[in-house]
Amino acid sequence: MNKYKPYQVIDEETASIAFWAIEQEEKKLALYKKQYEETLNLEMEKYQEMLAEKKQAYEKVCEEPNRKIANWKQSLINFMEAQQATNPNYRLKTVNGKLVQTHPKKWHFDAKQVGKRLANQPGNKAWFEPQAPKFKWGEYKKSLQVLDNGQVVDSNGEVVPDVTVDRTVEYHIRKA
Repeated sequence: MNKYKPYQVIDEETASIAFWAIEQEEKKLALYKKQYEETLNLEMEKYQEMLAEKKQAYEKVCEEPNRKIANWKQSLINFMEAQQATNPNYRLKTVNGKLVQTHPKKWHFDAKQVGKRLANQPGNKAWFEPQAPKFKWGEYKKSLQVLDNGQVVDSNGEVVPDVTVDRTVEYHIRKA
């Protein structure tokens, strides 16, 4: 049940009082909102500081294990590289895990340039979509070979001028 009796506006004087009362209540609301936002901002600052401290503590406790892991990984890589110097087919595999060597390639090319060059050569229709002459890089890439120096040759043995490849060696530890 509403404990406030509804205000009755019966003339301009009571209307003026109603306007004044609304203004007073809106001022209270604005003050409450300002206090709420200030409190919220203070709490957020405290919370952000607490989160920053927790993150810093987390990073500090992780430093030692991460350093040890990096040291162990580097030791495994050094051992494997030493073994591969005498036996190129050597693979490091134990009951606790294995070290896998990968050779990812990073291709550098401009599809438009390569597509334009190939479109002008006869016999390259397989690398273009039939409806619209759109170059299909994936199909073309299958016919390419990467040389040790990063250059790329096509199926005719010609160096492809618009394409190069960066080769790197990565090591990944896999659990047994």
